[in-house]
Order: sequence, then C-alpha cells, then structure tokens
Amino acid sequence: MGNITKNIKYVVASEFLLAVLKFLSRRVFVLLLGREYLGLNGLFTDMLSMLSLAELGFSVSITYGFYRPVAQGDTEMIKSLVRLYRRVYRIIGLAILALGLSLTPFLSFFFKEIPPNIPKFPCSTC
Repeated sequence: MGNITKNIKYVVASEFLLAVLKFLSRRVFVLLLGREYLGLNGLFTDMLSMLSLAELGFSVSITYGFYRPVAQGDTEMIKSLVRLYRRVYRIIGLAILALGLSLTPFLSFFFKEIPPNIPKFPCSTC
C-alpha cells in the first residue's frame, strides 16, 4: 500500500508542476511574442498531437511486453523486444515525418486569416 500512495503523490505533484510550467511558458510566450504566435503554436501543437496518433498506444504494449521477461530475467527476450520496438518506432517516426511533410503545402488551408506580422506560407524570404 505504501508504494501506491507514493506513486499517487508523485503523479499528482508532477501533474501540478506540469500545469504550472505550461501556464508560465504560455504567459512568457504571449508577453514576448504576442497572441498571434501563441495561436500558431497551439495549432501546430494540435497538429503534431494528431500526427502522434500514429503511435496508436504502442507504448502500452511495450510496457506489457516487458513484464514477463524482466520478471524472469530473460535478457535475450528483452534484447529481441528492444530491437523490435526500435524498428517499430522508426517506422512510426517515418510515418509521422511523411504525414507532416505532406501536410506542409496545405498549411494555409488551416488558417482563416494570417496576422500581418507573421510570414505567409510558403515563406518567400526564408
């Protein structure tokens, strides 16, 4: 029961800390760059979150897959699982990269109106 309580305390503390840091970073972002850039940051963050759905909860299966080999001390199985997961995550990373790059030409479709102080896509001066 002690470990459960300790885990709950750490999770609550880390969630609180993350919330405070997110608030502070957004506040600094608005003060230094303005609301327009914060809106763009939110849009790109949401797009990246959608692209990361390509992972499809694979991290949960990784945790589950390691239970038995770790408990039994089966280092060969652990090595083979790590190789498998490395291959799978490389494929997932390439899929996210390909999807992200394929969305790049359509970025202007996601904006109703781009504020005048933000360069338009594609940036002709970049």
